[in-house]
Amino acid sequence: MWAILERGRIGETYLVGADGERSNADVLRAILECMGEDPSAFDHVPDRPGHDRR
Repeated sequence: MWAILERGRIGETYLVGADGERSNADVLRAILECMGEDPSAFDHVPDRPGHDRR
């Protein structure tokens, strides 16, 4: 993640993977915490039809 933050380019796409799975909400909370923001500072919206759960 740091490499992308430090050397990533606007408009590029990066695939970030790991040995474990986390929900989108868990990843979002971790990112907000790293940014010094309240981990609950986001709006939850209902899943869209056909949503891929993984």
